[in-house]
Amino acid sequence: MAAGGVFALAILVFAGARLGLPLAQAQTATTTEPVISVVSVAPADTSAVVTWTTDEMANSQVAYGTSLPYTATSTLDSSMVMSHSELLSGLSPGTTYHYEVISNDGTSTTMSADGTFMTTNAASTTGSTTEPVISSVSVVPTDTSATVTWTTDQAANSQIAYGTSLPYTATSTLDSNQVTNHSEMLSGLTPGTTYHYEVISNNGTNTNMSMDGTFMTTNTGGGSTGSTTSDEIVTLQGQVAQLQSEVSLLQSQVAALMGGSGSGVGGTGGAAMIDQNGQSFAVNSVLDFGGHNFNHEENVTVTLNGQTVETAHADGGGNFSTGNLTAPATPGTYTYVFTGANGDSASATITVH
Repeated sequence: MAAGGVFALAILVFAGARLGLPLAQAQTATTTEPVISVVSVAPADTSAVVTWTTDEMANSQVAYGTSLPYTATSTLDSSMVMSHSELLSGLSPGTTYHYEVISNDGTSTTMSADGTFMTTNAASTTGSTTEPVISSVSVVPTDTSATVTWTTDQAANSQIAYGTSLPYTATSTLDSNQVTNHSEMLSGLTPGTTYHYEVISNNGTNTNMSMDGTFMTTNTGGGSTGSTTSDEIVTLQGQVAQLQSEVSLLQSQVAALMGGSGSGVGGTGGAAMIDQNGQSFAVNSVLDFGGHNFNHEENVTVTLNGQTVETAHADGGGNFSTGNLTAPATPGTYTYVFTGANGDSASATITVH
């Protein structure tokens, strides 16, 4: 063998010795990283089996923990294989773990992308056999974000699927905390845009999703989106109805002054108004309309599509509350009309989803 070949072989053997490899392995070590694929996890209450494959012979190890950065690693399996399996033990039931798989072919190391899995919780009596019931879903949007809240009848985790159309194109970061009062923030949204969304909760065994809902981000910067959405139309309808009620009130006040009736105006001055005008509610949710600037101590009739659904009484300040009304069971846009016995009038256009 030529002197140059002997020198190259010596270098390779030295590198193999540094890696703790036998001579035959050092002579065949590759110069490319192993390609990791088909990563899967089979969790139990206190353990999980992680499997994966590589395109070349390599060893096996898993880094893991309940958060990033990882806080533990499995025992290194130095067997050079293409089908890998590692057991993680001593885990906590019903807990979400982050993990990555690691393989080294004797020269180069490859790590998978971060993944998550949740251990089971067979011993738990809460949420182990039934889906969590989701209720009281609400959204508070800003220009570029939205905070979504909801409740479940049992402890469960929290996540939201969302997008500007169906099917959803994004999900929020999974909050693995098992709670009954949920809150998730969606960020990076576009101002003045309608989004579809559903909330998702898992109690460790069963998952439940809400019905599809929509919300519209605000646009305080004044930029135009180039189109008028259905939510914008609802808002405009509500503004028109409000202006109409103000005109009606002014007309009644002028008529009263000219006729000398002196019936007076609402307790706080200004046009009669309803607080919930332009708001959005879930089907069959509880509505409690609040009215202001109605005549003192007058009865107020509430109608929907020409049918009386409630009566209320304005107090000495011209304020009233309808109490508990049930929202319609069918999604759509609805306008409630509030008519005072002395001529006050206002309306509220709401969206039911």
